[in-house]
Amino acid sequence: MVTVTWDYTEHARHYDMRADYDAGTIRRMLSDMGCEPGATVANIGAGTGKLSKLLMAAGLAVEAVEPNDAMRKRGVANTAPPP
Repeated sequence: MVTVTWDYTEHARHYDMRADYDAGTIRRMLSDMGCEPGATVANIGAGTGKLSKLLMAAGLAVEAVEPNDAMRKRGVANTAPPP
């Protein structure tokens, strides 16, 4: 049996440089799903928080799950409220 281990630790800083998701597409998806502001959603494999930020901007309460420490650290920083 072959075991594959994915470790994105070294890639975390590069994920912040990737293009953002299209906000209009995310709004359309949420509308099509009937997802109203105030709803709680889960972002599984949240990475550095790119999708979480858009979901939060749409007024959703986001429960983000990210198993990689480096990705999660960036995600927490990227979604923190401004000082």
